[in-house]
Amino acid sequence: MVKKLLYVVVPVVLPFVLYGMYAWLARRSVRGAGKPGGSIWQGAPWYWLGVSAAGLFIVSLVTLALLSGEDPGGTYIPPRMIDGAIAPAEVR
Repeated sequence: MVKKLLYVVVPVVLPFVLYGMYAWLARRSVRGAGKPGGSIWQGAPWYWLGVSAAGLFIVSLVTLALLSGEDPGGTYIPPRMIDGAIAPAEVR
């Protein structure tokens, strides 16, 4: 479950969280100067946030594909019944 969270949710949410923190800090400094600030998300670069989220998602999937899995050259053994229970598939 943690692996799914790290490889799927975090890369998609990260650009939006970082932009929100940046916008909040920028708005806070503007209010400190006595100027009124608008909404944090008004005028947000939605297109670029989405593109960066998709890019990070693709990078995480490529990383997952390259760093996980079995060694090449193994023999795949499909799921089978052993004493009435299903034994999972494996690579030997």
